[in-house]
Amino acid sequence: MKTETDVKAGALSLATTSTSDMSAAGSCDPNATCTLAANTPLTYPVAIPAGTTAPIAVKIQTAMLNSGLGNQTWTHSMQLTIPANTKAAAYTSTWIYSLVSGP
Repeated sequence: MKTETDVKAGALSLATTSTSDMSAAGSCDPNATCTLAANTPLTYPVAIPAGTTAPIAVKIQTAMLNSGLGNQTWTHSMQLTIPANTKAAAYTSTWIYSLVSGP
Protein backbone atom coordinates (compact mmCIF):
# COMPACT_ATOMS: atom_id res chain seq x y z
CA MET A 1 0.00 0.00 0.00
CA LYS A 2 1.26 3.46 -0.81
CA THR A 3 0.13 7.03 -0.38
CA GLU A 4 1.87 10.38 -0.11
CA THR A 5 1.52 13.96 1.02
CA ASP A 6 1.21 16.75 -1.56
CA VAL A 7 4.23 17.31 -3.78
CA LYS A 8 4.93 20.92 -2.95
CA ALA A 9 7.42 23.74 -2.61
CA GLY A 10 6.07 26.34 -0.20
CA ALA A 11 2.76 27.57 -1.65
CA LEU A 12 3.44 25.79 -4.98
CA SER A 13 2.15 22.26 -5.47
CA LEU A 14 1.72 19.65 -8.17
CA ALA A 15 -1.58 17.93 -8.91
CA THR A 16 -2.65 15.35 -6.32
CA THR A 17 -2.59 12.83 -9.19
CA SER A 18 0.99 13.57 -10.32
CA THR A 19 2.58 10.33 -9.07
CA SER A 20 2.03 6.86 -10.56
CA ASP A 21 3.56 3.41 -10.09
CA MET A 22 4.20 2.44 -13.71
CA SER A 23 5.37 -1.17 -13.29
CA ALA A 24 6.76 -3.77 -10.90
CA ALA A 25 9.32 -6.51 -11.47
CA GLY A 26 10.36 -9.19 -9.02
CA SER A 27 13.17 -11.69 -8.66
CA CYS A 28 14.26 -14.29 -6.14
CA ASP A 29 17.13 -13.08 -3.94
CA PRO A 30 20.55 -14.67 -4.59
CA ASN A 31 20.90 -18.17 -3.14
CA ALA A 32 17.21 -18.19 -2.19
CA THR A 33 14.36 -20.38 -3.27
CA CYS A 34 11.15 -18.48 -3.72
CA THR A 35 7.79 -18.42 -5.39
CA LEU A 36 7.40 -14.89 -6.76
CA ALA A 37 4.35 -12.97 -5.67
CA ALA A 38 1.57 -13.30 -8.26
CA ASN A 39 0.91 -9.59 -8.49
CA THR A 40 -2.60 -10.03 -9.89
CA PRO A 41 -5.23 -8.64 -10.16
CA LEU A 42 -3.21 -5.39 -10.14
CA THR A 43 -2.75 -3.58 -13.43
CA TYR A 44 -0.27 -0.78 -13.99
CA PRO A 45 -0.03 2.14 -13.98
CA VAL A 46 -1.46 2.65 -10.48
CA ALA A 47 -2.28 6.27 -9.60
CA ILE A 48 -0.83 7.19 -6.19
CA PRO A 49 -3.10 9.58 -4.27
CA ALA A 50 -1.71 12.68 -2.56
CA GLY A 51 -3.18 15.21 -0.17
CA THR A 52 -2.33 17.72 2.54
CA THR A 53 -2.56 14.76 4.90
CA ALA A 54 -1.89 11.43 3.23
CA PRO A 55 -5.15 9.96 1.85
CA ILE A 56 -6.13 6.30 1.99
CA ALA A 57 -3.34 4.20 0.48
CA VAL A 58 -3.69 2.21 -2.74
CA LYS A 59 -2.35 -1.29 -3.36
CA ILE A 60 0.84 -1.40 -5.45
CA GLN A 61 1.94 -4.95 -4.59
CA THR A 62 0.07 -8.11 -3.74
CA ALA A 63 0.59 -11.84 -3.51
CA MET A 64 -2.10 -14.32 -4.40
CA LEU A 65 -2.53 -17.53 -2.39
CA ASN A 66 0.60 -19.73 -2.47
CA SER A 67 2.76 -17.00 -4.01
CA GLY A 68 5.14 -14.47 -2.53
CA LEU A 69 6.98 -17.19 -0.61
CA GLY A 70 10.68 -16.91 0.25
CA ASN A 71 13.20 -14.09 -0.09
CA GLN A 72 12.52 -11.84 -3.06
CA THR A 73 13.11 -8.29 -4.20
CA TRP A 74 10.59 -6.16 -6.07
CA THR A 75 11.41 -2.99 -7.97
CA HIS A 76 8.67 -0.47 -8.69
CA SER A 77 9.06 2.19 -11.40
CA MET A 78 7.53 5.40 -10.07
CA GLN A 79 6.70 8.34 -12.34
CA LEU A 80 6.17 11.96 -11.37
CA THR A 81 4.30 14.01 -13.97
CA ILE A 82 5.42 17.63 -14.04
CA PRO A 83 3.49 20.00 -16.32
CA ALA A 84 5.58 22.19 -18.65
CA ASN A 85 4.37 25.38 -16.93
CA THR A 86 5.49 24.26 -13.44
CA LYS A 87 7.60 26.84 -11.62
CA ALA A 88 11.12 25.74 -10.78
CA ALA A 89 11.57 25.02 -7.07
CA ALA A 90 12.63 22.25 -4.68
CA TYR A 91 9.45 20.17 -4.41
CA THR A 92 9.12 17.60 -1.62
CA SER A 93 6.65 14.94 -0.53
CA THR A 94 6.50 12.25 2.12
CA TRP A 95 5.92 8.78 0.70
CA ILE A 96 4.24 6.31 3.03
CA TYR A 97 4.39 2.53 2.50
CA SER A 98 2.45 0.03 4.60
CA LEU A 99 2.74 -3.73 4.83
CA VAL A 100 -0.82 -4.60 5.75
CA SER A 101 -0.54 -8.36 6.15
CA GLY A 102 2.04 -11.08 6.10
CA PRO A 103 2.76 -14.61 7.15
